[in-house]
Amino acid sequence: MKAVEEYNYADSELAYNRYMAGAYREAIQMMKIAPASHGLDLGCGPGGLFPYFAEIMGKEGSVVAVDGSPHHLQAAQVLIRNEAIPLPIALQQADFRHPLPFSENHFDWLWAADVLWGHLLPEPTALIREIYRVVKPGGTIAIFFGNYDRATFFPGYPRLERLIHLATEKAYHTSRPAPTECMAWMTMPEERVAGWFADMPVANVALSFHPIQYRAPLPPVATTYLHDYLFVEVYQPSVSRFGAEVGMTATEIDLFTALTDPDSALYLLHQPTYYALQWASLTVATVM
Repeated sequence: MKAVEEYNYADSELAYNRYMAGAYREAIQMMKIAPASHGLDLGCGPGGLFPYFAEIMGKEGSVVAVDGSPHHLQAAQVLIRNEAIPLPIALQQADFRHPLPFSENHFDWLWAADVLWGHLLPEPTALIREIYRVVKPGGTIAIFFGNYDRATFFPGYPRLERLIHLATEKAYHTSRPAPTECMAWMTMPEERVAGWFADMPVANVALSFHPIQYRAPLPPVATTYLHDYLFVEVYQPSVSRFGAEVGMTATEIDLFTALTDPDSALYLLHQPTYYALQWASLTVATVM
């Protein structure tokens, strides 16, 4: 089976974490974490959410932060040091396609943000069972999804934005070396977490939505994420390779180029009426 780690995208992930800060803070507050509790950040990435846990817990409790990527864990260690995170955080590498390396009833709460994707976990319900196993009765499970592919980043250009997403999806699936994994990603009921909990002994299942919105003039965290990551790393190569294939005309490709070029008079992020809108979903449940 292919190794979990393929790419080092820690910098991009941190940019995304900072962009989504408002939604993360809201969602984590809804978990009602006790300061002296012991929690698990499942799929912690480069540690971008550690400051938000520390805001609630200070140094009273503790967190185990697990990820499959050694690059992410190295970046997380640097973040803990550079931001002087007071919260005790133990970093650990693990492959979520296998049983979690923790005993039963080990944690007071568990947080997983943008982790349960079918292309990584063809059987996400198996991980749900593991999540249930390691959380104490009365403990909290929180599953968060950021939904970037259903955001508005090109306001006023709905057809163009739809085609950009189609090109991005095609680029993503083409980059996956195993077609069966791609099909799993396309057919799994992503983000319907309440359905995954249906056969689990949990209570108080609650779904909430957390919007992220930015309006011009944009703060640096928004400009960094939108331009450096989305426009340059994701959208430009996707449109260059697959734009025409998904139905973009030459005129539309030229328009996209102008909208994402800082030297163009049409550059989106310089427009005084620009806005970006995104929403995230959070499902919280109590273990019985």
